[in-house]
Amino acid sequence: NEILSVLQDIDEATASALVIGHNLGIHELACALAAADEALYPQLLEKYPTGALAVLSDPAGKWHSIGATRMVLSAFDQPRALVG
Repeated sequence: NEILSVLQDIDEATASALVIGHNLGIHELACALAAADEALYPQLLEKYPTGALAVLSDPAGKWHSIGATRMVLSAFDQPRALVG
């Protein structure tokens, strides 16, 4: 709830934000915000390892309304996928 509150207070002129934090808060927030019908959602639910990145966007585009509706999960990258 604390992270969500900070996001909702971001100035509307700000186009994007990067949230860096520690689990379990980041994982729980990403799961709560992402739309369950997104293709990447099952991977997000399974595990959010150290160094993971979830990219979420709000169709409404308003910081104050984050959490009112589910967001688009356009990317979920994990460190193990980056090792070549």
